[in-house]
Amino acid sequence: MCSAWFVTDNPKHQHCSPRCGRRADKDKRRALERNAFVAPVSRPQVYERDHWTCQLCREPVARDQVVPHPQAPTLDHVIPLARGGTHEPANVQLAHYLCNSTKTDRLQLDDRTLVSLRGKVGRMGTYPPPPKIQEICPYST
Repeated sequence: MCSAWFVTDNPKHQHCSPRCGRRADKDKRRALERNAFVAPVSRPQVYERDHWTCQLCREPVARDQVVPHPQAPTLDHVIPLARGGTHEPANVQLAHYLCNSTKTDRLQLDDRTLVSLRGKVGRMGTYPPPPKIQEICPYST
């Protein structure tokens, strides 16, 4: 889960620590409660893929912070589980804890919310406009 190297002689142990195991189990349980498709998702791989940049506000994420710090890294589902999304690498992205909490179960944040978050989350800067819902989910109306 955290990409730390570890050695075990028990094939049931797939995580380096109980904390990593609990985190993976929580993600999987939330998805299964909504009858969503579940595939293995590696947080470090998603974070590196997204270059440690929040995909909602386009500001850098604090690598050393943990939830509930506003700049802590979290996994955000592009199409939320509550809206029929899946728990797989293609449907998750890196987001600040504050941005992810503000987004809740919406498909995206509106421009007004993004502007207000920019001042709260990190340094000010420009960001590209958010994608249209049709670009994220071709089946939305």
